[in-house]
Amino acid sequence: MKLQKALLLAAGALVATPALAANPIACADLKTKLSIADTTITLSELRPAGANPAPVGTIPVPICRVAGVTKPAVQFEVWMPSEGWNGKFQMVGNGGTAGVISYSAMRLALARGYATASTDTGHVSSGSFDSTWALGRPDLIADFGHRGTHVTTVNGKAITRAY
Repeated sequence: MKLQKALLLAAGALVATPALAANPIACADLKTKLSIADTTITLSELRPAGANPAPVGTIPVPICRVAGVTKPAVQFEVWMPSEGWNGKFQMVGNGGTAGVISYSAMRLALARGYATASTDTGHVSSGSFDSTWALGRPDLIADFGHRGTHVTTVNGKAITRAY
């Protein structure tokens, strides 16, 4: 019985330990050296702790900020703390019909030590309850409904592992 408990604890520790890259890619190089299917990384930069220009704002720790787009139009950002990472990843959501990257939610996750990501779910919305973007666009509805958050989570985890 003790052996079973010890094996279960060891297995749990392995599951909880993040998979890190054998050869990490420097933040500035993620844009050119990391390849993700159907995805273009448009920005990879280090941002210091403290006040930063919009949309980043004031952050508690330095970060590697990565922005990208997954075809056809799912915009996303991933922020990874350069220090104090808790070893976990948190995908943050947004309210209403989405349509924006939720920088405020990303700042909260970052303050708790998470690598974090957010997405506009594949469309731009002029307000929390504006759904005119969906008229006649089943592809955008699929991105909003499930695909946008899924591909952003998959990409965010891949970027975090690579960094």
